[in-house]
Amino acid sequence: MNFKKFFAELKRRKVYNVAVTYAVVSWIISQIVTQLTSTFEAPLWVAKMMTVILIAGFPVAIILAWAFEMSPEGMVRTTSDAAKTNPYPPGKKKPLTGKLFIGILVLIIIGQFAFYKFNQNESHADKNEEVSIAVLPLKYQSQDLEKEYLANGAGDAIRVHLSKIKGLRVTPRISVEQYRGTTKTARVIGDELNVAYLLEGSFFMVDNKVLLSVNLISTEEGVQVASKEYNRDYNEIIQVQSEVAKTVAKEISVEISPEAMERIETIPTENSMAYDHFLRGNEFYFKANSLEQKNKEWMQLLDEATVSYNQAIKTDPSFAEAYIGLARVDYKRNLDAAILEDSYLDNVILMANKALELDPNLADAYSVRGLYHTRVYKPHLAVSDSKRALEIDPNNIESMYNLSFVYRNFDLNFRESLETLQKIEVLVHSQEELWRLYGEFAEFYVQLDDVEKEEYHLKKQQDLKPGDIVNFWFTYARTKRMKECIDYIDTHQKEINQYRVSSLAGCYYFGGDYQNAIRYYDAMEQLLQEENFNYAVVIRDSHRFGHTLIETGNNEKGMEMMRRQIQINKRLIELNRPDYGLIYDLVGIYSFLGQKEEALRWMDLFNEGEGWLKYGSVYSLVQIDPLFDSVREDPVFINWVETGGKKLEKARREINTYLEKENN
Repeated sequence: MNFKKFFAELKRRKVYNVAVTYAVVSWIISQIVTQLTSTFEAPLWVAKMMTVILIAGFPVAIILAWAFEMSPEGMVRTTSDAAKTNPYPPGKKKPLTGKLFIGILVLIIIGQFAFYKFNQNESHADKNEEVSIAVLPLKYQSQDLEKEYLANGAGDAIRVHLSKIKGLRVTPRISVEQYRGTTKTARVIGDELNVAYLLEGSFFMVDNKVLLSVNLISTEEGVQVASKEYNRDYNEIIQVQSEVAKTVAKEISVEISPEAMERIETIPTENSMAYDHFLRGNEFYFKANSLEQKNKEWMQLLDEATVSYNQAIKTDPSFAEAYIGLARVDYKRNLDAAILEDSYLDNVILMANKALELDPNLADAYSVRGLYHTRVYKPHLAVSDSKRALEIDPNNIESMYNLSFVYRNFDLNFRESLETLQKIEVLVHSQEELWRLYGEFAEFYVQLDDVEKEEYHLKKQQDLKPGDIVNFWFTYARTKRMKECIDYIDTHQKEINQYRVSSLAGCYYFGGDYQNAIRYYDAMEQLLQEENFNYAVVIRDSHRFGHTLIETGNNEKGMEMMRRQIQINKRLIELNRPDYGLIYDLVGIYSFLGQKEEALRWMDLFNEGEGWLKYGSVYSLVQIDPLFDSVREDPVFINWVETGGKKLEKARREINTYLEKENN
């Protein structure tokens, strides 16, 4: 076969032109059909059938182009004499064969495609930025109340799946828990949480059958958008939860990327018993985090969570999320209580790494590993893990907070830290979330020793939740406003617990009223024995308790507590777990004890490590701290404090300049 002659014949018979023209026109038709079927909600088979017809028509068009062509006399065979010469007047070409015509069609298609993709991406971005949803606690309708954790677990799973969708803001459980059994309307809840949609529903289980009903509600209109029931065996509940998430995404028109879809559809375990243990562990963990303070009940709940997660792993050793549960529990339990031990948080990193070995796409594993790296002073790894968590789960607020903490405490990059908090502010709107965020803003300005902005954000916290504890007492104490300090505690911390008595002890101590201070330090010691360990008291305040004992005549016990604090602080520094507040405390203890050389040594270490910037609140504290009363006139001490003031002033000026530019 002479291929050169064959291809020349294809060109003469205009087969190439027909093929290109057919492909172009078919593509246009397919786009029109797709738009029309979408607009008129026609069945999917209509578009599929048209695609089949267009594909089948292609070889027919090629055959006809090979055999026939148009002429002034009508259709003629391409082998005839009429076809071999151009039968049209001079300057006129055969129809549908002009290169200009085909070129114009191709340009139209390219233009339309580019316009469509640009608008599609823009509209999806706009939509996804605006779309927000809260998954309310599912109503548990079974009689066995001990199984309510199954309903809570189903709601949590739906919430987690939705959180994986980029651009969709999902309110966390801690913020929606207040609406359990509420009579508030969808519009009111939507306004309070600032969300566009609510997902509510019920969970009913009898024997091994589950009926899960969900309703999607538009909060703006206060009307139901969609409703669906899932009647399945309990061992299918994992698949059902991902189905709900996909249905919700479709109804509210948010696009799920292929990566997010894969994660949503991933089954964490095929073993329903392992999943049951896991959900039980999650419930214990959630209840522990909901407590106001760490006490015996808190520790017991974490112990129960540990047992449940271990049972889940024993039932299914490949259940990655159960290992994350253990990592979280150990992080919470050992962060304070085991800080003086060599192992400290070792089990956290082991469990997080095990989870990632089993599934490298678990945002929570990266998140808890990032927290671990922060606490063991590996900031570069903390940043890497936190950013990876946010790539997988854009709603992982915990990782954003961790990034903000690392930026300001390790890198001294206050602007980056503040920008991260501002990003969180865009994402969160519920009362619970904002309360925490304003607390973080307050901590940011505490570090800069900007008392005005610190108080502003503490006030915003207090306005949101008047009944909750806000750290106002320390602000009042270190700025020598003792009456306001005590009045605030009496008004807002009425319950007798470790927080109240330790706060009152601090107020009186910094005010120089040692007689009242010792009353509350003694009460705090009694509560510690009754309730359990408290980091702030046992690790951080032994020296102030000791100082108060010395001032009230108990020199022996007071000196014992002073020595205890020195040992604790030096042990933490030896283990590479210091914060610069501990070094500041050593300066204060040695100053009080009259050991000037030791005090100077720790002053130098504090300066070298940029302690004034990493623990900024001590600048205002040192002005009134009783431990430094004996050295206030010392030139070295004066110079030390002035150095800190200049560094903080420079940092505040840079942040204020940034904020002014932002506001303009």
